[in-house]
Amino acid sequence: ATVWLLTNLMWRITNNRRIALLSGFLYGVHPVHVGAVAWIGGRTDSLCCFFLLAAFWLLQCGVGKEKPSLKMAAMSALLFFFAVMTKEQALLLALLAPIAAASWSPARYRMKTAVTAGTAWITASAMFVLIATRVVFPHPSPIKFTHGEIAVNFAQTTAYYGLLLGVP
Repeated sequence: ATVWLLTNLMWRITNNRRIALLSGFLYGVHPVHVGAVAWIGGRTDSLCCFFLLAAFWLLQCGVGKEKPSLKMAAMSALLFFFAVMTKEQALLLALLAPIAAASWSPARYRMKTAVTAGTAWITASAMFVLIATRVVFPHPSPIKFTHGEIAVNFAQTTAYYGLLLGVP
């Protein structure tokens, strides 16, 4: 389903069947996805990608017409919310929604679609942050660390990751 979404989205964006099929094919067979497919913990990557592609596809379908459908642009925010619920790193992509909406819509509707898409996706991001801070993690950690312990832990972690990256 994700490969189909990517192929369809690329076809709608580029209007070139070859580029769309090549992108879908490369995404589907590239070995970088083995961890996300073979390991159950990596399933969130696949789900996040699916929901993000579906959100951008719906956004493109909604605003890429002569008369943009702002309802479809707003519904894409719901799919974006699902993507963020699977992987928090997708929050940053909320900044791409107004840019994508503005570039895909006709010139006279650019500002309106950019504001609508941006507002909807930022609202979905705010809902996620609200749910994460109030429902999932409602209380601060009961363990209190001193500033010195935090600094030592930070230095040890930085040194450890430095060794991992520096020593092959």
